[in-house]
Amino acid sequence: MTATWRGRCLESLESSTNDNGKRLSVVGKRSGDAFEVERGDTEMALPSCVMNFAYWDPMILEQERLLNPQTGKYLEIEVSQLGEEPVMVGDREVAADAYRITAKDMQIDLWYSREGRRWVALESRTSGDRIIRYERENYDV
Repeated sequence: MTATWRGRCLESLESSTNDNGKRLSVVGKRSGDAFEVERGDTEMALPSCVMNFAYWDPMILEQERLLNPQTGKYLEIEVSQLGEEPVMVGDREVAADAYRITAKDMQIDLWYSREGRRWVALESRTSGDRIIRYERENYDV
């Protein structure tokens, strides 16, 4: 996936995904007062300032909808605060706040440091009930 941002709004997006043999392609770009998305033979116009699941930016927690760059669907989301939970980043324990983003057929848990609200971890379940976890390696970067 390639994305270009202007501030906190997507300027353009291109993604290509192979989902177990099913090829998905999404192209989006801001044009005037809209963000235009093409996925397969479907086109749609979204609001001009759209965010995708850019988990490193805590502003996604303030959104009501996010663009799924793999499918091109503009999903309603619900954000829940799960509480404080320390996360190991490298050899350092970081005080973090945990959040859950829920959308249709999707649940993502995110952790942001209490100091500076920096992304430190993400966890999501796959359709096979496996867990994918991303963790920041170094807090100082």
